[in-house]
Amino acid sequence: MSKISACLVICDDEKYIEKCIKSILYLDEIIIVIDQKSKDGTERIIKKLKKKNPHIKIFKRKWQGFPKQRNFSMSKATGDWILIIDGDEILETDYNLHRYVKEIGEKENIDAFQLYIHNEKKGVTRICRNFRLWKNNVGIEYSCGMHENIDESLSKIKETRPLRTMGLPKVKLLHYGYDLSDEDWAIKCERNLQNHLQQLKEEPNNPMVKYHLGLLYQNKEDYNTALYWIFLALNTDELCDDYKAWLYIKLAEFYYKMGDVYAALRYLDASLKVIPEQVQSRFMLFAILKEAGEDKKADGVANEMRDILGNNKSQLQNDAVFPVEKLNEMLDACD
Repeated sequence: MSKISACLVICDDEKYIEKCIKSILYLDEIIIVIDQKSKDGTERIIKKLKKKNPHIKIFKRKWQGFPKQRNFSMSKATGDWILIIDGDEILETDYNLHRYVKEIGEKENIDAFQLYIHNEKKGVTRICRNFRLWKNNVGIEYSCGMHENIDESLSKIKETRPLRTMGLPKVKLLHYGYDLSDEDWAIKCERNLQNHLQQLKEEPNNPMVKYHLGLLYQNKEDYNTALYWIFLALNTDELCDDYKAWLYIKLAEFYYKMGDVYAALRYLDASLKVIPEQVQSRFMLFAILKEAGEDKKADGVANEMRDILGNNKSQLQNDAVFPVEKLNEMLDACD
């Protein structure tokens, strides 16, 4: 049976780290990289768990940025597959990952799986999907600074051969990093704002930094400044379709909140032209149509969303992905 290595990069994660590790203890190897600046009880908790679980491997390493830390953790993995999980996430599945790897990954020759991230915040769950499980030594590595990602390496692989990927809706990563008090959330946003402005000096052409600056000003309800950063991100050369479609969605969201419905509709249409098979733009379009009393058109959009989700046809990597039953509940609430 193929072995799976879990790779974690940890810093001050004592609140959830024990639950996180216990949720993946059945995996064959657990690689944990601890930032040397970590000041809380994270390391003590991990060492306690390691006493009874020798397949936990601990490395203390000076902080060198998320991409380098994650790539270092993967370099220590000996499993056939790698799972990326954070210290504030808990793995929840109907079956263990070995079954998915054996019955789907090996049978269908899958290179990488997208797992479903359930972001918890004050009782509200927002779901997205992201690549978190892939074959070891397939050529996947992280780049970018904050909000690191593997997009660049995926593009390089696609230049040489087809990349086989699949989503696993029944594999959930419950993420609690956003579940903060108002005060702690404000502190985190301000810290992230300063970090992103500093990163922009180092990477002036990085669209992801500009995108997240837009989100941070959205949190401040400063939509004019938020729009400024999103437009700058859109003007980046060689922007992939996934990011382009998502940026159009954010523009539509900002304009809608500012009361400019026509601009919102224009950018939703732009997003759908880039990636037709997606739910995000349609869900916002559905809400606009319902508010305008266009029930027949709204029902048509709702049926399109059900078809996309029911047949797992979404082409937008960052699409909010709900089970069809959950989508029906949300649509019913709008009636």
